[in-house]
Amino acid sequence: MINHQEFITAKPCDRCIVTTTDQITGDRHPTQEPLRTLGTFRHKKDQGILFGSNIMPVTPGEIEVGAIAQISH
Repeated sequence: MINHQEFITAKPCDRCIVTTTDQITGDRHPTQEPLRTLGTFRHKKDQGILFGSNIMPVTPGEIEVGAIAQISH
């Protein structure tokens, strides 16, 4: 919940190769960082290197920068 706005988890969020790309020059990091490091402790077989979760609001609403997320399982 964020600002009394309820969300559901859509799916885990995996990291793609874009994180290894310099956004100014388009060059890729020679050792594939940060994916290489993330892969040492965030890799799930058949899902990739997980970074977070994609969530969707249950009903329309607004949230502000700095709003506190309350996570329940």
